[in-house]
Amino acid sequence: MCPRRNEGLSFFGFGVVPTSTEEFETFNIEAPELLVSHMKGSITRILKRGLQTAIESGGSFGKLHRILEYQFQREIAQILSSKFRFKVQLVNALYRVKREMSVEGKLEIKLI
Repeated sequence: MCPRRNEGLSFFGFGVVPTSTEEFETFNIEAPELLVSHMKGSITRILKRGLQTAIESGGSFGKLHRILEYQFQREIAQILSSKFRFKVQLVNALYRVKREMSVEGKLEIKLI
């Protein structure tokens, strides 16, 4: 996401977002395909909801960051209350992605 030219620059960083069994190994998590599939679905839901909410509210990069943190926590809570076999591994991976998420640049720059 890049702001208007005269406002400066802001960028989002997410660190490692594991979307394959090999990438889960960087988190020291053994990942069957079912876990990988659920991770992809969780990340998609988090980003979709977060971006939609932030854009509809005329939000800034700072607001998007706070909204995404909330969406990560919401997704984690839903997974913990589920009966998913690999929920501990999924929650650990999501928590690490959330923890490594950062914004570089001016937080007050509007998304659109």
